Amino acid sequence: MWWKHRAWQGIVWGGMLARLVAATEPAPSANAGDTQTAAGQAAPQHGHGPHDLQVRYAAGRLRVAELDLARALAANEAVRDAIGDREIQRLRNHVSMLRRQVDIAREHPRTAARQTAIAAAEAACTDARADLEAAERANDRAPGTVSGINIERLRAKVDVADIRLELCRSPDYELSLIAELEWNVEQLTAEVIDLRHRLETSGKHDAGQPR
Repeated sequence: MWWKHRAWQGIVWGGMLARLVAATEPAPSANAGDTQTAAGQAAPQHGHGPHDLQVRYAAGRLRVAELDLARALAANEAVRDAIGDREIQRLRNHVSMLRRQVDIAREHPRTAARQTAIAAAEAACTDARADLEAAERANDRAPGTVSGINIERLRAKVDVADIRLELCRSPDYELSLIAELEWNVEQLTAEVIDLRHRLETSGKHDAGQPR
């Protein structure tokens, strides 16, 4: 079901955040014998410098996102509309954002963290506006499909996303790993609150929103 998929996304994001923290720690020095596998074959060599780690981490996240999208599309091939259009578009937006982050990591390593934060904030704005527009279209087709309080909630989320983007673009904003982790945790918290509300009310989720 769609809510299980969203919950799984939360688990994946949590693992990614943990790996992000690990990736910022210095890599342990290797002995000469450490480059050999148990079978005596040479282990794959990867760069361990900060730039190489940034690129590999971004590429790894992109691969996971591409597989998330492929899984959703496969589910819809097996069962029509198993996953809604808004969720498919959200996954596509996420893949696009991560492709941009890979390019940023490769081409602009010195400003990768800030550019990545801006890309994520832009994607959040796109998703928030798309959710609001989908809900408003649903109400145009059938008034009352999405309740007034949920429309106001979606508008508030758009406002928060806009402020976040403005903050990330500000030259005076000092980006830090802790601040980015806190923001991602806040995003996951909002997702969990939304999922719990839908489960508790067992409401409809037309346009991706409960009544």
